[in-house]
Amino acid sequence: MISQPIAHRKLRAAITGAAFLAIFLRVVFPTLFERIDSVSVALLLAAVVPWLAPIVSKISIPGLIETELRELKQEFQETKDEAASASKIAIRSQDIALLSGSDAAHTENRKTATPERITELGKSYTETRRVMPSGPARTATMDQLFSEMLQEVGRLGKNWTEHSSALRSADPGQQLGAIAYVFKFPDTSKIGELIDVVENTTQPFVQYWGLRAIQRAVDEGAEYSISDLERLRRVGAIFGSGTDRYLLANSIVRTLDQKRRS
Repeated sequence: MISQPIAHRKLRAAITGAAFLAIFLRVVFPTLFERIDSVSVALLLAAVVPWLAPIVSKISIPGLIETELRELKQEFQETKDEAASASKIAIRSQDIALLSGSDAAHTENRKTATPERITELGKSYTETRRVMPSGPARTATMDQLFSEMLQEVGRLGKNWTEHSSALRSADPGQQLGAIAYVFKFPDTSKIGELIDVVENTTQPFVQYWGLRAIQRAVDEGAEYSISDLERLRRVGAIFGSGTDRYLLANSIVRTLDQKRRS
């Protein structure tokens, strides 16, 4: 059996020999190479790369191979992110219940809804976050409060004119209530206002639902600017890779990029 170093030396010698042969043919038969362009070279490299793998870790032709490899790497990462995102969203079964409105039973007896009730739920959220330790139990309780917010704003309809000021509030509970309102009625606020909330708050739960509201607005065809898109890129980079917020932000960016190209 031929050892690896000897096999590598033979491969290097074969490559050198082939290169000298190509030089000789180019000098003796110059017209032979006239039809070989950069694409032909790229295809030739693609054919020999598997054989060069043991001794070459990177091949780059500026503007051609390098660009293609970068795009392939980006596509692979996007596919990986999308799979992880789908997995995380599937795990949050409460999310599906909120979107479908199947948690409406607990508000059936409430005849009217008021902004004050949304404020009360915001205070309950703040208190829950203060007294309960971080973990699945606290997340489930906060999910339930957000579900109630969604039900309340649904009953309120498009009559909460102060929701924009609530979005700009320094109180995370008020912000969350306003996010629930915009989530229910995506056309009542601009995407930039929601990005402001996600950028400025330090609470992951508010960030998550802020991003979900942005995602819903994008799905509904909300207008956005290039500045909004670039801000979302920066926001995504802030969150840890693999977190639900990172995956959501990058999923939204990919959707907006696709909209721009179409």
